[in-house]
Amino acid sequence: MICNNESYSFDDLKIQILNYISENDKDTLIILNTKDSARECFEYLADNLDENIEPYFLSTLITPYERKKIIERIIRKSKKQKVIVSTQLVEAGVDISVDTVFRQMAPLDSIIQAAGRANRHNEKNEISEVHVFEIKELTKVSGFIYGSDLLIKTKNVLKEFNQIEEKDYLQLIERYFQEVRKQSDQTTPKQLNAMLNLDFSEIKNLN
Repeated sequence: MICNNESYSFDDLKIQILNYISENDKDTLIILNTKDSARECFEYLADNLDENIEPYFLSTLITPYERKKIIERIIRKSKKQKVIVSTQLVEAGVDISVDTVFRQMAPLDSIIQAAGRANRHNEKNEISEVHVFEIKELTKVSGFIYGSDLLIKTKNVLKEFNQIEEKDYLQLIERYFQEVRKQSDQTTPKQLNAMLNLDFSEIKNLN
């Protein structure tokens, strides 16, 4: 796993991904946190990729029937390089294997699941890469989707690393859940009761 501890503008990121795909003959999966950003990235890549590269788009904007057909085409063996742009729906229950994964910053468990799409069946001849990145314009939206606390804890765990080998994933996950546990241990009974009673004004006063 390669952790890019810098934030990129969305436009810069799209250019970097396009350059990577153009310079490397590798099947690539890009996972973004919102449907709109995934669609925008797909449209940009589809307009600029070589005609010998097959682009695919997956999100809940597409009906389940259409998604199934797209996944079947992705899985089908082909001599053409494949590029898949998706939301997090590919992280569980989708049997896709690629050479390289680009994953927008998310909670660590989601990142590890995304990494599971890289050389999923151990059929690749080279070590696969998983690039984790932050998008400046989408940081706030990502916080709404996953919760800012989980994202902060993930960044805290990853910030000491530039590269992480697969053998170290378990240690990474343990550190992450230790951080999450600390937060739950600091939650007071009054906060828990307010949450159970949906007393949002009380929760706000307790924070």
